[in-house]
Amino acid sequence: MRFSKWPRRPLRRRGPRHPSPSFTDAELRAWLHTQYAVDERGCWIWHGEAGRHCWTTISRRRVGVHRLAYELFVGPIPEGHGVLHHCDVPACFNPSHLFTGTQVDNARDMAAKGRQWKQARTHCCRGHLLAGDNLLRCPSVKSTHRRCRICLYERNTRYRNANRETINAKRRKVA
Repeated sequence: MRFSKWPRRPLRRRGPRHPSPSFTDAELRAWLHTQYAVDERGCWIWHGEAGRHCWTTISRRRVGVHRLAYELFVGPIPEGHGVLHHCDVPACFNPSHLFTGTQVDNARDMAAKGRQWKQARTHCCRGHLLAGDNLLRCPSVKSTHRRCRICLYERNTRYRNANRETINAKRRKVA
């Protein structure tokens, strides 16, 4: 649903493909207004350079269009912050749909909106239910991983059976 209604290529191009390096802020704003189509949610969908990440080139430097739009229409982006989308449409650069935040804010926003790709999993890859006593939460450096206790037990058993001699030799050296 998220990407299905986006046109792959613009029907017609209105204006130059890249902005001139000598454009003023007002000229850049006017140029940006020639590079989009409005969808039913009010998103300004980028029709400039093709690509998933919606880049444009200014003075031989690739710039994210949403970052450019935020700086032109709203203001400077604070140090260490990125530009995030309220609408969750990566090709949107409508300034009213953009806000700044850190990478942690982006991860929290993603989790709150249910967009983590493993968040919706209810079963492991072998079909065991990821709930109750079978759910093992393993904290790591970046986040908490949900693991299947049955699969973890089976994996450890296979490892111990395959490496029994090595494990016993290590135990003898310790003792």
